[in-house]
Amino acid sequence: MVIEHLKIALRNIKRRKLRTFLTLIGILIGTMAVVALFSVGDGVKASIEEEFKEMGMDKIMIMPGSGNIMSMMTSTSSLDDEDVDIISKVSGVEAAVKMLTLHERVSVDSESKIQFVSGIPQNEDGKEIIESMQNFNIKEGKDLKEGDKRKAVVGCLYAKDDEIFSDKLNVRDKIMISGKEFEVIGFLECIGNPSDDSSIIVTLDSAENILGGEGAITIIAQVGESEDPEKVADEIERKLRKRRGIEKGQEDYSVQTSADLLRTFNRTFSLIQAVIIGIAAISLLVGGIGIINTMYTAVLERKSEIGIMKATGARNSDITLIFLFESGMLGLIGGLIGVGLGIAMGKLIEYLAVTLASVDFLQVHFSPIVIIGMLVFSLGLGALFGVWPARIAAKMSAVDAIRKK
Repeated sequence: MVIEHLKIALRNIKRRKLRTFLTLIGILIGTMAVVALFSVGDGVKASIEEEFKEMGMDKIMIMPGSGNIMSMMTSTSSLDDEDVDIISKVSGVEAAVKMLTLHERVSVDSESKIQFVSGIPQNEDGKEIIESMQNFNIKEGKDLKEGDKRKAVVGCLYAKDDEIFSDKLNVRDKIMISGKEFEVIGFLECIGNPSDDSSIIVTLDSAENILGGEGAITIIAQVGESEDPEKVADEIERKLRKRRGIEKGQEDYSVQTSADLLRTFNRTFSLIQAVIIGIAAISLLVGGIGIINTMYTAVLERKSEIGIMKATGARNSDITLIFLFESGMLGLIGGLIGVGLGIAMGKLIEYLAVTLASVDFLQVHFSPIVIIGMLVFSLGLGALFGVWPARIAAKMSAVDAIRKK
């Protein structure tokens, strides 16, 4: 009997192809948006988590301000060499190094831009710790070494026309940083983050002695292999509070472990996902209302058919099931098409990110749970919004339905 009900429902859907397609649009768009969002989002999260694993979860960053780049550059507080010395002596810290971030005017010929310039130590331990955090790799030219003065390594965007400057830079070209001439000796691989891809790196000595050192100091601590980074971070905070003579909660600096940074990223990303899913839910609601409208219209158009089925022995439950199957199938078909388009959109975003934006780390990930969940949800949504029209059809009198053709 159920098979017969399904056949009748499918036949009725096929008879009204244009109306069926228009009914599916809302659910189709909503499902497509959710699948594409989760596929891209899961891919980004997986890539970021992999970057953190490669970087190591044994790093602690100490920065002035609240911990982001703008707060760090505008904060009235600062860190200094004495802070580096205090942190390096904290139990559980293997090494502590500093890097200097400057906000400088960079000029090439008659063009100039305000850019971030990073001063990085070139001794073996310091360079290894910072580069593992920043994931910098040389694509062209050579890297900085200890003793290099007035030399710079720049992000990949400088090697492209009309990105930072009108004309691309080449190895051995000269740039002016705050009126001081530096030679470009290498280009970094593209990371996909415009801030990193437009960065300029000089030696820490050059940043301090040639550029004046008027910037924000970040200290990176390497935690011992058997140590708990969270406990070491708490001890660093305690030591810095003691030096400044402040109480807990009054800190003018931030101490973040790699795990803290990852949690912050996941929270922010989850919030963005929730907002976009909320927007997609509106489309699904519109699709559900479309199903109610379509099914109610179908009930009015098929009064005679309903009357004949009742007169020949069909029960109210049979009529209800036929219309519920029909509305559920409308939702499922919309979900199937939406899932397919969502997968295609996810792959398109990945392709465009790699080819146009040079974002190599973005690889979409299609979760079977999300795909199956959206199909089940679409089916359930269609059936739910078909309940009211199905009840109207089931309650019809056979005599009245046949009479009102």
